[in-house]
Amino acid sequence: MPLQGFRLYASGPRTDLEVGYLKFEVGAAGAVTVVAGETTAGFSIAAFSSGISALTPPKCKFIVPLGKEVRPPTLATVADHRSVNFADDWDPTTGTVAFNTINNDNPPIVASPADGSEVVMSFLYGF
Repeated sequence: MPLQGFRLYASGPRTDLEVGYLKFEVGAAGAVTVVAGETTAGFSIAAFSSGISALTPPKCKFIVPLGKEVRPPTLATVADHRSVNFADDWDPTTGTVAFNTINNDNPPIVASPADGSEVVMSFLYGF
């Protein structure tokens, strides 16, 4: 069962705020599997291709990433560590946003998460 968003209330012009969560596992060749029991309803994600994927959030007026983390299958393997970056053209009223994962090399390069990694993201979004 998908998680329900965590509703927040703010004063001022009427905007309902929620915190949403997305958790997915990365498999062979960049395939992704959303962990439904730990993901807020309405999020979907595409498979990785050369370290780039696309996220579709629930329809909303605005959305802000709060946290993004790649959990590699083996912490001892530095080569499996990744960081997440979102594109700057995110318009939640129209749909998807591209994001990539980069490794920690010097210089860093775009690379898909290692097979067996988990990716966890949290967002603040408003309706």
